[in-house]
Amino acid sequence: MGALHEAGGGSAPPVTSRLIKLMSAVRRERQALFPGALGTDSCWEVLLQLYSAHLDQHRINIGKLTRRSGLPATTVLRTLETLADAGLSARARDPLDRRAVMVELTEAGATQMQMFFARSGTLAVLL
Repeated sequence: MGALHEAGGGSAPPVTSRLIKLMSAVRRERQALFPGALGTDSCWEVLLQLYSAHLDQHRINIGKLTRRSGLPATTVLRTLETLADAGLSARARDPLDRRAVMVELTEAGATQMQMFFARSGTLAVLL
């Protein structure tokens, strides 16, 4: 089975119309904070991975970001360009390995993600 089933550790809660409405509300909140191209599923997945790295207080290289996101490398690179253009992420060469490119959320990106989770609360896990 998929990661969603495995993460739940058992049977899933019943799907109700209330659950669907809550999911829609969280998605609308996400679209409000991350409009247009920033609201795509690929941008959201990359933002989640970058925010996770931010919370762990480290940058992530593009290869690891690609593996963690489960997205094709070309999609990750295109998405990072979109996020950088919006001022939400930044790339820098690793000072210890000049071949490696590290990626992190900018202060603005971290603030946007924090705002999303503050507004959505635990409902955000429905995404």
